[in-house]
Amino acid sequence: MLIGFVQTYTAPLLKRHGFKKKDLTWNRSKDGLIQVINFQPSRFSRDDEISFTINLGEFNPFIWRNCWAKESPKFIREEDCFPRIRIGQLLSSTPGEAVDQWWTCHESTNGEVLGSEINKVLEEKCLKFLDDMLNCEQVARFYSSHFNHLMPIEKIYLAITKSCLGDIHSSHDLLDEVGTISVAWANRVEQVRSQLRSENGHISQRGNGG
Repeated sequence: MLIGFVQTYTAPLLKRHGFKKKDLTWNRSKDGLIQVINFQPSRFSRDDEISFTINLGEFNPFIWRNCWAKESPKFIREEDCFPRIRIGQLLSSTPGEAVDQWWTCHESTNGEVLGSEINKVLEEKCLKFLDDMLNCEQVARFYSSHFNHLMPIEKIYLAITKSCLGDIHSSHDLLDEVGTISVAWANRVEQVRSQLRSENGHISQRGNGG
């Protein structure tokens, strides 16, 4: 039901804006990044009634490469992004507030009315947010003002972002914090440090004409 709703009422809008889909996830390339919109059905949905929300993400190949030391996936999932948020955070009157926004679609739902509501949210909130996150300065500013608690992988992604901005002290502090969680995280942190040293070396060589 959700796939049919999205295909009928929101796909035309997203296609006009240059997005391509795989199942319920949409990708668009812009300024070297990949913008991601994902429609997530509730696990409590039924065959005749589906609740869903919208997840957003920005995929930066630089962050991915320095964290995982491998090439970017061919199609980007929202969970591979940084930043990544749920639409409720954009609709909330309190920045960064942990709220959820769900819509319900069933057989008696007026698809045109609901579709119009979703498209308005997509254009006025989702696309604006994604375009606001097109560089590292904006991402770092967003996380410093919107989030008090980050997951370990988000701290690593933010550390890489800080390193990209030249804020090496903050980058080291974040990596040090994650490295104390467990041996597995400590190993990941060391791999990231190695990648960043290599990346910074390449940047330095290019800057010196190497």
